[in-house]
Amino acid sequence: MNELYRSIMEYKLVISQQKADSWRFENSRERYERFCRELPSVSRRASVAHIASYLLMSPETLSRVRAGVL
Repeated sequence: MNELYRSIMEYKLVISQQKADSWRFENSRERYERFCRELPSVSRRASVAHIASYLLMSPETLSRVRAGVL
């Protein structure tokens, strides 16, 4: 059980670190493109406000990214 728990926690730590790095080093367009690539079904079903919140940007910024302005 200990090995299983440790493996799960290590995986979650890696995912968390990748997400934090994307917030620090990627611009909003790159974050949105990564989100659509990694979670295509969620990107089609979730509201703009929820996606923007997840990507740490305003809904207005997300709308500009989707329209190709940014």
